[in-house]
Amino acid sequence: MIDLQTLPADEAERIAYAEGFTGTAALFARIADLEAERDRLTYELTQANETAESLRDTLYFALPFVEDHEGSDIYKPAYLKTVLNRIRAALGEDPVK
Repeated sequence: MIDLQTLPADEAERIAYAEGFTGTAALFARIADLEAERDRLTYELTQANETAESLRDTLYFALPFVEDHEGSDIYKPAYLKTVLNRIRAALGEDPVK
């Protein structure tokens, strides 16, 4: 006798249908669908984390260039302060005072 619970859900589903256990097969189908959804969401979360890390690196790269313009006449001080505060907030750092 095969223990269906020891098999991957999609295999257990096929065997259950072949043996005529349609209710059990339907449950294994739902489990297989949930496992596939979990894997898809895990992949998307990994991609989102990689994107966030890349954006964080880019902000750290750009921050010194923006800070170099503090006190210059090129940009309005209030605008520069806003930009610096937004960059620092995105990086989890303290705002400019």
